Amino acid sequence: MRLRWIPGGKAPRMRTVVLMYHRVAAVSSDPWQLAVSAAHFEEQLRVLERNYRVISARELVDRLARRELLPNSVCLTFDDGYGDNYRTALPLLEKYHCPATFFMVTGWVGRRARFWWDVLADVLLNADTLPETIRIGADSFDLAGEALHSSELQRKHRQWHHPADPPTRRAAVYLAIYEKLKCRTPEEQAHAVAYLLSLANLEYQEEDSLPVTKAQLIQMSHHPLAEIGLHTHSHPALGSQSPERQSEEIGTCANYLKGITGRVVPMISFPHGNYNQDTLRLVKEHQLRAAFTTEEQAVSQRTDPYRLGRFQVGDWNGETFGRKLMDWMGGSL
Repeated sequence: MRLRWIPGGKAPRMRTVVLMYHRVAAVSSDPWQLAVSAAHFEEQLRVLERNYRVISARELVDRLARRELLPNSVCLTFDDGYGDNYRTALPLLEKYHCPATFFMVTGWVGRRARFWWDVLADVLLNADTLPETIRIGADSFDLAGEALHSSELQRKHRQWHHPADPPTRRAAVYLAIYEKLKCRTPEEQAHAVAYLLSLANLEYQEEDSLPVTKAQLIQMSHHPLAEIGLHTHSHPALGSQSPERQSEEIGTCANYLKGITGRVVPMISFPHGNYNQDTLRLVKEHQLRAAFTTEEQAVSQRTDPYRLGRFQVGDWNGETFGRKLMDWMGGSL
């Protein structure tokens, strides 16, 4: 039954909860909880279809500008541009008639290589054998006796999710390298990835773990339920970059999307949720209408359109997802 306000009861709050997804897939280790299984994603969509009004990011921004938010409304977003967004997520969104916005890292579109953060996690958290010392640029990281990946380490890595403290030395090294690489140039990241892959001898590439292809991006951009937005060109932590680099990242991403698809939603989601005052100034200068953060707060009538909060969705079944969503709505049912 669809949730509704009963006259005489507590008036519903005019707010929208924006959900943040990345992948619809099953993965071995997922420290950032980026993946939701296809089965759980379908359960979550079923909850949304039965109980909430799912709106697009464009409708959300339009309504926010008019101060006409709908009660109990939800907006779905996906970051990065994984191939499983096209292969798995989009057909399920179509089945349940749910619109979604896909924020793309345009520098990775069509590349036959995994995102650097996935390679990093695969090597540090899954590789059977590693050298005792790992060197990234001028930095050295000691694995302190965890060069061999035991079954106990594997169990801990499968259960570990940030921001919980890293349970192993490998996990601690993973986080340390991640924090450094997210601020580095694409060239430095690529060099680090090549080095890491050589250590672990990992060469396999599952199709859905790769970024979307150009053909897939074009098809998504013309799908009636899909919107394509900006997630920068190379996925840096924007707040750690110079204003010039930030502007280049935003402008290159926008121009690529417009050139490839002919359509682009003038909205951005900040990579790593990272931004500063220069970032906010620049998204306005680039004539973007809205920006999405990773700050967990619902959108209200007074929310700044350049600081729209989102809630990251975990690999939860429908019941757990439903409870979480009610909490995020703030008891407005």
